[in-house]
Amino acid sequence: MAKYPEKTNSPEILSPAGNYDALLGAIKGGADAIYLGVGEFNARQGASNFTPEEMENAIDLAHLHGISVYLAFNVPVKETELQDAIDIIDCAYAAGIDAVIMRDFGFIDLVKKNYPDLSIHGSTQLNTNNTETVKFLETLGLSRIIVARELDTAELKHIIDSTDMDIEIFAHGALCYSYSGQCLFSSFAANRSANRGACAQPCRWKFDLFINGKDMNHHIGGVSPISCAELCTLPGLEELINTGIKSLKIEGRMKRAEYVTASSEIYKETAEIICQDKKPDSNWLKEKENDLAKIFYRGFTRGFVLSDRNVTHPEYSSSYGAFLGKTRRVKRSKNAASIKVKLNQTLEVNDGISIHTRQRMLGSKVEKLTVDGGEVEVAEKGSIPYIHISPKTVKSVKTGDDVYLNTDVSLLEEMGKRDVKKVPVNFQIRANIDRQLEITASAGDIEVLHVSDYLVQEPKKAPTSVEQITDIIKRLGDTPYIADEIELKGQEDIFIPLGELTRARRNVVEKLQEKQLEIYHRQPKSPELPASIHKPEDKIPDKLLLSVEVADIEGAKAAADSGADIIYIPADLFDKVENDKDLGQKIKRNNIEIVLTLPAIIHEDELGEWADILGKIKTRGYTIGCGEPGILRLAHQMEIKCVGLKNFTIFNSLTTNVLQANGASRVILSPELSLEEMKDVVKASDYTIQFEAIAYGRQQLLVTEHDLLKPIVDKGFYDEDSNAFLQHKKTDRYPVKRWRNRTVIYDSHVINMLNNIDDMKNTGIDVLRLEFPQESHRKVAIVVSEFKKILDGKGKKNIPDSKVYSRGLYYTGI
Repeated sequence: MAKYPEKTNSPEILSPAGNYDALLGAIKGGADAIYLGVGEFNARQGASNFTPEEMENAIDLAHLHGISVYLAFNVPVKETELQDAIDIIDCAYAAGIDAVIMRDFGFIDLVKKNYPDLSIHGSTQLNTNNTETVKFLETLGLSRIIVARELDTAELKHIIDSTDMDIEIFAHGALCYSYSGQCLFSSFAANRSANRGACAQPCRWKFDLFINGKDMNHHIGGVSPISCAELCTLPGLEELINTGIKSLKIEGRMKRAEYVTASSEIYKETAEIICQDKKPDSNWLKEKENDLAKIFYRGFTRGFVLSDRNVTHPEYSSSYGAFLGKTRRVKRSKNAASIKVKLNQTLEVNDGISIHTRQRMLGSKVEKLTVDGGEVEVAEKGSIPYIHISPKTVKSVKTGDDVYLNTDVSLLEEMGKRDVKKVPVNFQIRANIDRQLEITASAGDIEVLHVSDYLVQEPKKAPTSVEQITDIIKRLGDTPYIADEIELKGQEDIFIPLGELTRARRNVVEKLQEKQLEIYHRQPKSPELPASIHKPEDKIPDKLLLSVEVADIEGAKAAADSGADIIYIPADLFDKVENDKDLGQKIKRNNIEIVLTLPAIIHEDELGEWADILGKIKTRGYTIGCGEPGILRLAHQMEIKCVGLKNFTIFNSLTTNVLQANGASRVILSPELSLEEMKDVVKASDYTIQFEAIAYGRQQLLVTEHDLLKPIVDKGFYDEDSNAFLQHKKTDRYPVKRWRNRTVIYDSHVINMLNNIDDMKNTGIDVLRLEFPQESHRKVAIVVSEFKKILDGKGKKNIPDSKVYSRGLYYTGI
């Protein structure tokens, strides 16, 4: 069996702490580190999170237990939030935070400059899929990267072997359907930004998949086709550990404390067994996985990391528990109801069950259990009891329905009753008559001494016994300590009032705690950003340029004929661009800038193809459109003119500065910004860089590694000319496209700012961007012409009224 690299320690178990109870749960479960969020500056606004004061206490508590703490600050920061954001970092820094998890390039740069000794972990939101991106992130000063969840173990090991940075992966918990950091679905469908931690989870919604007008849900397994199962890598943990991974992360800052305890404990124990060069027993692993399912389960997937390509669970999108059995018989009356089930799990009264009926999943508490007519509190696995449940629930239940155990009361109680593991402390008490009482306390390498004002006395009556002294010292209450060795030195026949002993113990323990924490605490730096880093005057261009993104050569010709100043074309069409003389003449005649766009998702095995195309682009002097850090790095090295695409999620001028320093001459602002927020970014930035913003187009909401349409393709119902969309509530239709076995989903609405061009111009941007990911060439020509007329002062702001059109988030923001 392969051994863990270098036979050092097992990988860190990194657990979620959405609140104080979950923090205690992580300590109980033996976590090595926890991650938490403060306020709204993290990707889980739905968690309780911590106030700055609560964060300080949480950091201290974790450190006293030898646990590292990472602050999740993994959101893009708006221009007006920069001071508040750095203030929270300063508070965490002073409190002794071990690292900050971040995704905003500009804010990373700001924090690194102000706190060079603070470790920064690159969030999975940075979408790290290849070694070139790793090299780019190294230049930002990161010490760890949480790589994309879409990597398999071979890709993971290749990245680990290529860098000295620590690499972390998600090992358990909920999966995002989209590549992280690339999802706009919640923003445009529910006005709640996933990038900002307020995801409405539209991937959990019910959809009907239509191909050329026909409902195809029966071919893909259910009404929740883009809802992911829960990641569980426990059976493949040995394979993950053998890559040399530094940290195994458990998702779940919105889950209960018992979930944190159980998942931390199970992954910790399994990792330690593997790293002791032992193989976990397969039956034991199944039992542990079953325990995880009983606490939270919406189906388990091994994830892309363990080569499970079908990560969805379309049948049902909520947690419903571990499989219990099938209904064999249903009894019902006016006031009572029961179902007969052969149990696949032990079941107790007050447990919770889910029943998957033909209509929907129903839940009920187990009110009573009877076996052979007799009432029992516990029905063992393998038995066939009647489970007595609510008569209302049983109305829809039929023979053969699947039943699940969704609340195992005993397991939850067991997790809740786990003791918080305490830190062992050795005490030495020195007591000699007419001398001051002295107590030394030591934990690990730290030792403190407390000298009491009290002078030890001769006993006038009964002396203070060794048992009394020991008993007082052991009373450590709710401190994080437990007495290990207690040594008494000095005379035996002495008297010390028990109150004095108690005070002395309390004082020495407080000193020990202070000394343990002082190695973490730092002096705050309180950096102050300029009160206003805006220019005194607004930047308003004399005339806006017009850029057009198209999907093919004919679209490019239509754009060129209709007045485009800049045309974006997929980079894999390079040869067609070069060989089409008609397009070449139009480009030359109209002095059009051509930008060849590369995808924002590039895995290691795809790098070579795109690097070759970059070489061709350089020889012809074209610009590239880049939304991926690794490609940005390559282009900068090759001195190719570059546009930073919206995939970089530009929310502030600091990010603009970082991209400009790495070769971007123009950037496309995030469509999640309002017009006022765009103006803030432009005014605070260097005017030597151009800004571009979307004025028309159906937005790409997400891209996923999951091949949603594969079952349809395999059955011959879909080809590249097919019309595919997901329909939600009979109103919203989201177009679906298959690209290289990945899935791309677009918005049901089209941003159209034709009537609001002046508002866009007043933000100070330089380029209006029109996007046509799927539209006809005729549509391209019509829309481009209309915008061009307005920009030339020759047209009217007139657009046909349509429910499909929207103004995006420009007047609402997120």
